Amino acid sequence: MQRGTLAASPALASPALLRRRPRTGCGRGFGALCSVERSYSCSRSLTLPLRDDSRWPVEGYLRHTERVVLLSFPDQARRQRLSADTWRVRLLPFQLLWFTLRVACSLRTWADEAGALHVCGREMTLSGLPAELQELASTVVLRVDGQLLSTRAAAAGSGATMQGAVRLRIAAKVPEVVAFVPGVDGLVQRVLEQILYRIEASLRTSLPLDYSAWTREQQAKAAQQEQT
Repeated sequence: MQRGTLAASPALASPALLRRRPRTGCGRGFGALCSVERSYSCSRSLTLPLRDDSRWPVEGYLRHTERVVLLSFPDQARRQRLSADTWRVRLLPFQLLWFTLRVACSLRTWADEAGALHVCGREMTLSGLPAELQELASTVVLRVDGQLLSTRAAAAGSGATMQGAVRLRIAAKVPEVVAFVPGVDGLVQRVLEQILYRIEASLRTSLPLDYSAWTREQQAKAAQQEQT
């Protein structure tokens, strides 16, 4: 997948804009740079028909949560396993305005008793911000909540459908001189949408193939056990 490039309002095109100071000191002395609370959210759903193998159903596959993480972040350099169920992952860089933004976060994955896979993302870090926006990096709060499960039609042999949903929310204290520039909110929203689109596109392409590979692995293991 290619690095994203997002266009913005002409008002955002120059770093000189960020060096301006608001007219009021917001109680911290004249010329102090004020911040404004901002929050954004984005959600996306996935519906993916599968040829379900009754001997090794999708619910069993989803219990191998590591496989779904590897599909979502196929580049080994962009993921690090922190524990049995927690990963540190880095998204592909975003070209924003005149700088390149790099985003990382911690993901926890687990499967419940019904075989549904859950994802929880926290601890977001930003790098590549210009000096004028460095304060923003320490105020960002991330929440990612997702679920992936299998639903099976009543008719025998009709297969299964993989259904997923994810919601991404961020909140931050944005410098006032940036927060009220036309186009900023739309730019942030497009970043969130592109993050979810990249993950969905990767799963849509790779997940059915990986499920088929997993069923073949189970078949080979079962055959080997029968021979022994």
